[in-house]
Amino acid sequence: MQSVFLGGGFLLHEATEDYIWLFEAFLKSMGGIAPGVIITDESGSMRNAIEAILPNTVHRLGMWHIMRKVPEKIPLELRTNEYFYKRLNFCVWNSETPAEFEENWKNVTLRFDLETNKWFEKCYHIRGSWVPAYFMDIPLAGILRTTSRSESENSFFKNFIRRKLAFVEFWLRFDTALNCQRQEELVADHTSLHTTPRLMTCWEIERQGSLIFTHEVFDLFQSEVLAAREHCDVQDTKDVGSLKIMSVSDQSHPKNKVRVVRLQTTTMITKCSCMLFESKGIVCRHVIRVLRGAKINELPNFYVLKRWEKMCKRDIVYDGDGNPLEDNPIDCIDMDTRRKISVARNKLEDLIRHAKNSSGGLDLLNSGLCDLESTISQSALDVARTSQEEQESFVGSSFPTQVDILTPTNIDARGTCSRIKGHRDKENKAQPKKKLGVTVRVPRICGTCKELVLHDSRKCQNKK
Repeated sequence: MQSVFLGGGFLLHEATEDYIWLFEAFLKSMGGIAPGVIITDESGSMRNAIEAILPNTVHRLGMWHIMRKVPEKIPLELRTNEYFYKRLNFCVWNSETPAEFEENWKNVTLRFDLETNKWFEKCYHIRGSWVPAYFMDIPLAGILRTTSRSESENSFFKNFIRRKLAFVEFWLRFDTALNCQRQEELVADHTSLHTTPRLMTCWEIERQGSLIFTHEVFDLFQSEVLAAREHCDVQDTKDVGSLKIMSVSDQSHPKNKVRVVRLQTTTMITKCSCMLFESKGIVCRHVIRVLRGAKINELPNFYVLKRWEKMCKRDIVYDGDGNPLEDNPIDCIDMDTRRKISVARNKLEDLIRHAKNSSGGLDLLNSGLCDLESTISQSALDVARTSQEEQESFVGSSFPTQVDILTPTNIDARGTCSRIKGHRDKENKAQPKKKLGVTVRVPRICGTCKELVLHDSRKCQNKK
């Protein structure tokens, strides 16, 4: 679950019109496609801009900004009360329906005398924008739990960027930070592709998940598989036409809650009352238990999201004009060649991944590549390109045949230009200049006579 940096902008102020300009620029860079969900802090200016520019985008508030304010808004005697924080977190995160949240919230405010707390009243008034129980059906892939993703991004970039940087230096450091972030993503992709996680059960559905999902997503999926094996059991089944309604007990839940799973036998699509898949994209333990009971040993394609797959980045992505987004082809022939190279690279990586499990497979692959190399060398024509053609292919445009250099106007060519003054020059200018020829002597304690005088031990009259 790596964060993807899409873009950024410089804002002089944080007024509504500034955010309107920012969102308009974002929409333009994204081809006019608005995001489905946007998560921000409690900024009123940003909220107004989202309503004006992104009216169809679901706007939610991040939990990190809200929950970190709790110690500041409660009485002193509650700030160190761990039981209070436990009850509050249970109310926010374990409430699965609006009615359940409202009941838990009422119990918390009554138990700790917070009925008249203005900040808690405000949070309850806007509960529909930050409490997960009110939008469990919105696919957020787990990012709503906290906006610390954005905060961690800020902390990451602060390792490279500081205040009082020139724009050019800022851009160079920012580009270096992006390269480091992308390198970490490549390392994670390589680890997922070329290593196999440890299996904890003999279930085929777990083995399938280890082959499909990235390591981080598979860890979450594996925990659900283990919970389905250890804690879940089907208690009751009802048939309503092609629909099967099953009650699944979950002993891992604090209240041993019974979940309702609906299985459509014609499409084999299930829906659980916990709504874990709808909100986070991970198949829940209750659905896994039902599929296991129905003798379905493989996960249906409906539950495999493209974003969680190891191979999600292997497909070629095109823009509106049909050009690969990662390339800048010069002409249609070059674009077609790049497409073929991408397909060939993907197939070769697949062959390596399948053959690495046995030495015989690797030997067969190497011998086949050697034969293929000799065949291609005999049939393909090696057309040498000039240095200029290689540079034009790298840049993505042709070099002009004629360059006109015009004489600049309004330029004072006498002398040299003034050097740009930095903060060191300003500090030196603020210090008073010393007058030449004037030395101010400071009294100090002599080591021999032990008095505050204008001489030292070498010139002291009491020196023996």
